[in-house]
Order: sequence, then C-alpha cells, then structure tokens
Amino acid sequence: MYRWSLIAVLTVVSLGAPSSTANEAAGLSDVGLTFMASGKTEKAKEVFFKALAHDVDYPIALHELGKIFETEGKNAIAADFLAKASVEFAKGEKSNPAWSGKRADATRRLKVLNPYAAQYVGAMEEYAADLGKIAKKSPDSLTAEEALRRVDVLMLPSVLPADKLPKIDRPASADPKTKRVVGRDGIREKTAKTEIAPEVERTLKAAGWTKITGVWKKVAENKYEVTDGKLECAKLNGAVQVFYHKGSTGTVRAYVRADNKESEWESDWDWKWSATGYGLVLKGQNAKIYSPSQFGSTYSPYLDHEVALPEAQNKHLMLVQIQEKRLEITLNTKREKLAEYPIAKEGVFTIIIEGTATIEDPKAAGQ
Repeated sequence: MYRWSLIAVLTVVSLGAPSSTANEAAGLSDVGLTFMASGKTEKAKEVFFKALAHDVDYPIALHELGKIFETEGKNAIAADFLAKASVEFAKGEKSNPAWSGKRADATRRLKVLNPYAAQYVGAMEEYAADLGKIAKKSPDSLTAEEALRRVDVLMLPSVLPADKLPKIDRPASADPKTKRVVGRDGIREKTAKTEIAPEVERTLKAAGWTKITGVWKKVAENKYEVTDGKLECAKLNGAVQVFYHKGSTGTVRAYVRADNKESEWESDWDWKWSATGYGLVLKGQNAKIYSPSQFGSTYSPYLDHEVALPEAQNKHLMLVQIQEKRLEITLNTKREKLAEYPIAKEGVFTIIIEGTATIEDPKAAGQ
C-alpha cells in the first residue's frame, strides 16, 4: 500500500502536458463519465487524469477521482481530491448552477473521510476575515504585503472559495522599473521606484487615491516632495485638486478621464500639444490647459492655451472638475476653461509628477 498526495499526483500528471483550455478538460471528463456509467472504472480514471493534464483545477475530474479513490479505500488521497473539487465548484457555481449540488456532495464525502476538514476550513475562513479587517483598518502597502504573504504561505486560494478570501489589492512593487523615455535628447532608459511611508500612504488613500507610485517624502502636514510619482483612482465624475509649489523643478499634471494604459515608453517633452487626460500641466512658471478637441467623431485632450503663473505666489491651486460632459478647469482663483462636449466616459482621475516637485493636499472626489 502507498499514499499519494494531491500535489504529487497532479505534478506527475502535468509533467510534459501541453497547454490547453478547459474545453479539453470538460470533453475528456464527459468521456470519463461515460466510462463510469459503463462500469469501466480504470478507463475512467485514466481519462480523468488526462483531463487534469489540460486543466489541473477542473472540478468534475477532481470530484470523480475523489469518489474513485474513496471506493478503493484510499481515504487520504480521496480527501485531497474532494477538498480541491469543493473549492473549484464554489468558484464556478455562479455560471454553472448544477455545480452547487456537486459541491455539496464533495463536501459531504469529505466530512466523512476527514471529520476535521470542515473545522479546518472554518478556521481558515475566520482567519481570512481577520486579515481582511486588518488590511482595511490599515490600508498601507506594508500591511497589505504581510497579509498577502500569509494568504500565500497558507495557500488559502486552494482551501477557500474566492468570496471567502480577504479583499486586499496587491500593492505596487517597490522594485525599480525601467522604461524607455523619448525626449528632446533622444531615447534613453529611466528607472522608477516606489518608496512611500505607511503614514503617507494612508493619508493619500483617505484623500481618495487607490494607486500610488513613486518616491514620496513628507515635508509638512499633507505636503510632499515627490519624485516620479503618480496618484490614480477609478472615477468618471467628480474633481481632482492639488497645490503646486513654486521652486519645483518637475512637472505636475492633474487630469480627469485620463488614459491609464501602462506602456514601456514614456515622453518627457515639455511642450507637446496633446495630453493623456483633460486638465492642467504646471512646470516652473508656466501652466498649460488641455480641453476636448474634436477629431472626426471623437474628442481627445488637446492644448487649449497657456498662461504664466504669478511670480509673487508661492503655491498654485490646480482644480479640474467633470460632471458627465461638463468640464471645468480652474487655476488659482480663475476659471480657465468651461466646456461641454460629449467626451468618452472612460479613463481615470490622476495626478502625475515627472521629475521632482513639491505638492500639497492632493485630493480626488466623485464616483
């Protein structure tokens, strides 16, 4: 007699297996079920293993193999397969209502084979819920990374259905990333990294931002020196606000409905006609206003006009508001642009810092 583990079996099955879709796994599982109905258990077992070679998580094959091993008296491996099948059925039962009954059957069999399995799953559910509460109470990268590390170490996705896992976004990597930059001096490589203290991250998230990258140094309350930074949140209507401090050498952009597509290419040209979003761009003593311009049947952000910043003023308010098709752009106390165009309802709210700049009170509001 010998004892297998689910991981060992699936490793053997998947070695050398060609990459394929769940369609092959489903088709092979149907063949296996036909063999089972004819009493050809060994043939069925072979076909179910082939199904798992195409899709290691396919629940029908997992469930049927668990039942076969149960009848053979191999309770340990049967429990492994049934536990995995129960989790995978739970993931797909919304789109496959019939899987609810199969999930219940797998769970019932598992309880018989291993009466402690249900207690273990229950304990993991409670632990996952606690991790979610902690991450929500302290929404910073360090807390999120530690909580997710525990999720990974305990392999909770293999134990619990998706709706029982803690809802924690994986933070942006702190590892430097290299991108190609097109500028007036030609093409060069630029390395960007993310360094942000938990206190600063919590403050920025409380101000409406969900994605934060770059190097952030707190200068005073809600005032930061930022190098190659970016704030982002998924909103279509509302407002973006930030103060730009005099003496900054970098560029600060405040946009609504901005294109947030990632690219390995960037541009650091200071004087370009178009932008990735609607709003304001400040650098030195110059401000640019980008509003909708029609190109064929669509509208895109295009340079509307430029203004010089007041020399005597130490900081400048950048405020961009959007409500459906009504766009309002304000610099300091003056409304620079009021436009109503049927611009596309897509993109994000964002503040982008290129180089190093001092900013204050960056906020995003709306929905």
